[in-house]
Amino acid sequence: MSWTSEAKTPGNKEFLDAYHEMFGNRVPAEDAADAFATAQVMQAAIKAVGKIDDQRKLADWLRSHTVDTILGPLKWNETGAPQGQFLIGQWQSGQSEIVLPKAAATSDQIAQSQAAASG
Repeated sequence: MSWTSEAKTPGNKEFLDAYHEMFGNRVPAEDAADAFATAQVMQAAIKAVGKIDDQRKLADWLRSHTVDTILGPLKWNETGAPQGQFLIGQWQSGQSEIVLPKAAATSDQIAQSQAAASG
């Protein structure tokens, strides 16, 4: 899981409001949030570098900065590999909950699977 509508990340409420205005009150697909976060990353890099057509400068900037997105803070190392944590979710009592990382959690419980509990 990379995103949930319940996330308290910067810009998530605005993303949801704009999505609902365009498409009605349904919950956006995770892919829509991922695409939006990609645009947030590109916007931050282009704004910082000052141009869109210098891929080396954009890549260098991204490798040395963290970008706050609706997915949470995103950053990359010197080779371009992503750094950080994804959201870990579980279905609890019929509802999707974020359980890790703790800073983004919507539930303070981590449920054991039936197999793990009986094993």
